[in-house]
Amino acid sequence: MKKYFLDTNCFDYLIDNQINIDDLKSKGIFYTSNVQYSELKNTPNQKRSKELLAVYESLDQIKLQLKSGIWIDDLYWDDDQNWIDDQTTEFSDLQNNNLKNSKDALIGELTANSDILLVTSDKKFQNRCRKIGVNSIEIQEII
Repeated sequence: MKKYFLDTNCFDYLIDNQINIDDLKSKGIFYTSNVQYSELKNTPNQKRSKELLAVYESLDQIKLQLKSGIWIDDLYWDDDQNWIDDQTTEFSDLQNNNLKNSKDALIGELTANSDILLVTSDKKFQNRCRKIGVNSIEIQEII
């Protein structure tokens, strides 16, 4: 089975396009991290945040541990995640001193180091990932 890592924006796509999660589950194995959960939990609109988290939690996902210690205040940490002080440098060009880009860098690093296909609807992020060798597709390609 194929292995997929959904970028946070994919959950918006799933809701906005009323995609049946059970249909998606049959496409492969899905992975997650603290990054997606944190971004969905921190969605400013509380109603939307609850909708996004409901979709997130309804999709069986294997949680991957972050590999870099990029300090981001709004990331939710848990007891499973080891604290890491060092940041790998191979994905630093995805970061660009921007909070969203820092989270993208963590996602890019996880997918590349885990041999998982990144799924996103962010074309700019997808292009940046492809330039550094991260395999990625658009969400529409697995629907």
